[in-house]
Amino acid sequence: MVVNRDGTQTFAGENVTGLALDETVLWKGTSLPTGGANEPPAGAFFILTANDGTNVAGWYENTGTRASPTWTLRSSFNPAILPTPLDFTSIPLLGLVRTAVASPFLLYNELATPKYFRSINGNFIKALAQDFTSYADDTAFDVDWVQINGADVNPNATSNRIDFTIDNAVSENNGVYFDLGEAVSDFAWVLRFKIVLTTATVNTIAANQALYIGISDNISQHSTSQDFLGFGVFTDDSIIVYQSVETDGGGIDEAAGINFATDTPSAETRYIEVIRKTATTFDVNMFSDSAYSTSTDSQTGVVCAATTAALRYLKILSDDGSTADRNIKGYIDDIQFYDGITSV
Repeated sequence: MVVNRDGTQTFAGENVTGLALDETVLWKGTSLPTGGANEPPAGAFFILTANDGTNVAGWYENTGTRASPTWTLRSSFNPAILPTPLDFTSIPLLGLVRTAVASPFLLYNELATPKYFRSINGNFIKALAQDFTSYADDTAFDVDWVQINGADVNPNATSNRIDFTIDNAVSENNGVYFDLGEAVSDFAWVLRFKIVLTTATVNTIAANQALYIGISDNISQHSTSQDFLGFGVFTDDSIIVYQSVETDGGGIDEAAGINFATDTPSAETRYIEVIRKTATTFDVNMFSDSAYSTSTDSQTGVVCAATTAALRYLKILSDDGSTADRNIKGYIDDIQFYDGITSV
């Protein structure tokens, strides 16, 4: 099978539809091609779906030519632990996102629901990575990131980000959600994202304004009962407060969270990492850099209920506190989600 950038095929093979996402082509099989007119060209990726006695299963790149290929192993994997039903035979592959030769993203389609897999430490892990640059307009953006109730949280295709403006004098519960397609692991996943606060105003006589980002078991607003695990930020009397947040069948508010960091109201950029470590614990880490290497604050071993489970929807939620005297404005960008692992 081969998929060109425009989604066409260059030789008779499996019927593949959809947009291929890489500048190279993607092939698969149970043995590495030996060369020929209709074989993979230079730069093509090949998925060897099983150990063939000489070569291990994994991603290979043709560093030679079409006529005389040289197959260089880029990332091996164990076919026995590939996520079901990723069997490379019945699933239409839509394309390959090449972020690095050693860690390609595989995009496939199962029952019309996109799924994302990435090679992590030699194993394919379900993963999502979005910088929002692929959306042509707000209409396309809203198909994936569905709005809840109103526009406090607003997908913005022009700026390639999700804006939030929480400042209304009337209490509103808004947000957006992204359907991950199925429930994620109940004991191992990593969520990362960039949060930029452009404005944060506090006042001692006003109600709090808050934003929550995490994974939930439903598509409702923050005040609706749900299972949720993630991160929160809100305005207090004179400071900005950061929280780990977990609910097990309840609504989401400041009382559902545990404060782990505070800051003076100012424009700032943070990189947040939420890790579900076990069925009953999770971590929230905050960094100053996009490499997630310079930690500024963290809260580890936060206790959560084992019954906070069947989480499926990535949500960004606003809690508008019935006042215009406090506000919090900014945007979310560069979201990453990895299912089944506890470190990236």
